[in-house]
Amino acid sequence: MTNSAFIVDETMLPQDLQEKLKILKTEIAAYYSETIPLIFETLLEVAEGEMELMNTDSILESSFLQRFMDVHYLYLFADGFTFSMQQEAGMMTKPLKKAFSKRVKERLNELKNEALQFLNIEETECFTLTAYKTFEYGMETGKFFYKTTLKE
Repeated sequence: MTNSAFIVDETMLPQDLQEKLKILKTEIAAYYSETIPLIFETLLEVAEGEMELMNTDSILESSFLQRFMDVHYLYLFADGFTFSMQQEAGMMTKPLKKAFSKRVKERLNELKNEALQFLNIEETECFTLTAYKTFEYGMETGKFFYKTTLKE
C-alpha cells in the first residue's frame, strides 16, 4: 500500500489547479492540525458512548494513540479532503473513486491490524469507528476548502 496521503490525477487538473495543488498539500496539514481536538474528542465519545467502555485509560495511555494521530488519521483526513475536493470540482471519475475506496479500506485494515497489537478488540473498534469520522471530517473540510479557496 502506498503511504502517500494524496490520490490526485494531476493530468486532469487545469494548469491553475496544478499550481494550487502545491498549496493544497500544505493546507491539508494545517486543517488537520485544527481538527485534532475534534478527532480526539470523537475517539473518547466513541469509547464512552458507542462502545460503552468504563475505563478509557488503556486508550489514552496506549503507545498506539500517537501513531494513530500522526499517521493513520492524517492519511484518512487527507483522503477525505482530496476526495470531496475532486468531487466538488467535477473531477471524480469511476476509476478514481474506486482507487479511493480501495485505499481507505486498506488504511482501515492496516489501522485495525496495528491497533490489535496494542489493544483489545473493543478498544481497537473505538479507533476504527473514529477513523470513519476522520474521513468524514476530511470530506467536510475539503468541500469547504474547495468552495472558499479553489472555486473562482
